[in-house]
Amino acid sequence: MAEAKASAEIAELKEEIVLAQSNLTITKSSFDNCLSTYNEWRSAHKACEITIQNKDAQISELSGKLATANNCKFIHNQIEDTIEEINNVGIYSIFSGAPEEKRSAQAIALEARLRGYQEKLGTCNQ
Repeated sequence: MAEAKASAEIAELKEEIVLAQSNLTITKSSFDNCLSTYNEWRSAHKACEITIQNKDAQISELSGKLATANNCKFIHNQIEDTIEEINNVGIYSIFSGAPEEKRSAQAIALEARLRGYQEKLGTCNQ
């Protein structure tokens, strides 16, 4: 009887060992899948980081170009406005009763301003 009981316990323990080995195999398979997924995610994350760095560099470059383009446009507008002022200085001065010397001084000042803008225009694209 003791032998039969011992044999039954041994059989039960063998079943538990088989079940534990089966669970261990399933757990290892799940772990391997998780590890594989993690490695894929890590690679994708690194690729995303590189893409973000590249996009940041592009944004910085484009922001600089936009600032330069806006500066050039501003200078062009200032040149056009100054030329219009130069063309109209005589007309406004005549109607305001300003003496000829004042009109000449205004024209000289406007021409100096125009030269300054033209010099800036040469460097605005840099």
